[in-house]
Amino acid sequence: MKVVITYFFVWGNHPALSLAELLSALTRWGIPFVLKNASIEAGILEVSEYLSPAFMTELGGTVKFGIVESSLKGSVTPDALTSMIRKEGGGKLTFGLSAYRADNFSPITSARELKRLGGQLKKIFQTHQSVRFIAGIDRNLSSVTVAKNKLIEKGIEIAIFSAKRGFLLGRTTAVQPFEDYSTRDYGRLSVDPNSGMLPPKLAQMMLNLSSATAKDIILDPFCGSGTILQEALLMGWHHVVGSDVSKRAVEDTKKNLIWLKNRYGLKTSVVRLFSSDARKLSEHFQKNAVSAVITEPHLGPPLKARFDRHTAERVRDELEALYFL
Repeated sequence: MKVVITYFFVWGNHPALSLAELLSALTRWGIPFVLKNASIEAGILEVSEYLSPAFMTELGGTVKFGIVESSLKGSVTPDALTSMIRKEGGGKLTFGLSAYRADNFSPITSARELKRLGGQLKKIFQTHQSVRFIAGIDRNLSSVTVAKNKLIEKGIEIAIFSAKRGFLLGRTTAVQPFEDYSTRDYGRLSVDPNSGMLPPKLAQMMLNLSSATAKDIILDPFCGSGTILQEALLMGWHHVVGSDVSKRAVEDTKKNLIWLKNRYGLKTSVVRLFSSDARKLSEHFQKNAVSAVITEPHLGPPLKARFDRHTAERVRDELEALYFL
């Protein structure tokens, strides 16, 4: 019998790219899925196999994911949530609540409503055990709050998704490894702000969106400090090539990849690094030697035009909303 598990995925700062990355990654890994709902906040997918929490470490655009355990046709009540957070025996119970929209047209569960629900649940459980309710200032807890309060290991975060026909209730199983990203960004041996500071999360998104497989040879012709190459190696690529017109950048990449190998105990992979003008790359390769070029090229001088912040945010929100219609 075919097993189907319903998962939720909460997006980061760029919802449209985050959704595209997730769908591309699942396709690349050969995992069948059906997209059920998507909004500028989250996506609901049916997947035909279990996704390990380690899955989160390879998704730059997703900040949380978990399993949808039940659905409600009416409103969300304490009774509907009780069974999800009940613990056998004694011990301290720690729980948190977050609310998202499963589509762009559903009503929003407010932070005030979540605090009211959390207070009611706390009263129910504290009659027989110690209870701590993690309340956020907004209607959803950040991945940092979830991790710092150990809600996945020793408690529970319930994610409430409003949809056209009611609500979906999910249990968060993983959050983005923010500390590890910071280490790979700022804890490396060589960092040069002048040659660009591509975040590891964005590098992961670019790799996933490329649809290249781990057997493909990938090239970054503007490798800088080696961020794309390092993330590719961590994500399982076996053969990566990097070049840069700057000899210092190539040396920085070498140092960083050695640091990466030692820190994460990576197995031997084929890594080729050299200095070259990107316009002369054909001198270094045979025809069709590279499967995909994944890079952040030189972007030119900064734009002199300045845009009103609120106008820019409104345009961004409208574009993202159109994507999910």
